[in-house]
Amino acid sequence: MIQTSCEKCVFAEFDDQAQIGCRLGRIQKFVKQGTAVRLVEEAERPYCVIDGLCMACRRSDGDWAAASTPDNYADRVRSEMRLRLHVVVPVSEGDTIEDVVKTVDSLEKQTLPPRCVRIPVYGKHISPAALDSRFRDLGPSLVWKLHVLTEPATCNEAIDIALKPVDPRECLYYSVFKPGFMVPRTFVADLDHAINEDLTRFLVLTPNAAGQGLTVQLGLYRSIGGNSPAWRDIEGKKSIDATAVEDKIRLMCEEDGRLDMIKKVEELCPDLA
Repeated sequence: MIQTSCEKCVFAEFDDQAQIGCRLGRIQKFVKQGTAVRLVEEAERPYCVIDGLCMACRRSDGDWAAASTPDNYADRVRSEMRLRLHVVVPVSEGDTIEDVVKTVDSLEKQTLPPRCVRIPVYGKHISPAALDSRFRDLGPSLVWKLHVLTEPATCNEAIDIALKPVDPRECLYYSVFKPGFMVPRTFVADLDHAINEDLTRFLVLTPNAAGQGLTVQLGLYRSIGGNSPAWRDIEGKKSIDATAVEDKIRLMCEEDGRLDMIKKVEELCPDLA
């Protein structure tokens, strides 16, 4: 189990006797989410240990703390924790250039832009050159990548191809939106707030009634083989007879009794309701 010690954290608050809290209020948030937090009472100056990973923990005796002044710590760590999200917009035979531009433009206008928008084109009716030309007018805040599939593919196969080059260290989650849909301006910011401020935990956010907004933890997506037809763990003890990553995760959570790790996207992003 991953644990986080507050003993040397720059945000740990101590009185003369022991740790009394966190300057960012994260201990209270972990407790509210049901994460165990215990006080190491046998220490010379008792401190807290969290049964989980605290993304904000920074050592007071390391290079990070020495690189800036304490009054900048909170803003600096929040900037470093900013959600690393890629958005996939798969383009099929039934989509038009205007549909794609409409959705990508709404992503460019996000209050907190995604790290990258990936556009796999798996229909031959749209010219990649025409899409490339239209996207050249987008603002500098949006990074986008065009993936042109030369062989017939399904939507899920196109998503897998678009995500193949993504480094999990640069992307924690990915979301999927179909062309023609205007993504609410606060979608990425809402996710960021839920994950980094409310400490909401999930493995997958199921799409809304219109099939928009599927969001998946990229590391898990990779570990279970994405949308490939089947998956078996490295020891061969578990297998999942499913194709779509959403179905695989649901079967895993049912087996482990962790259906709480599956949430609806509109729970975190109300504008998608």
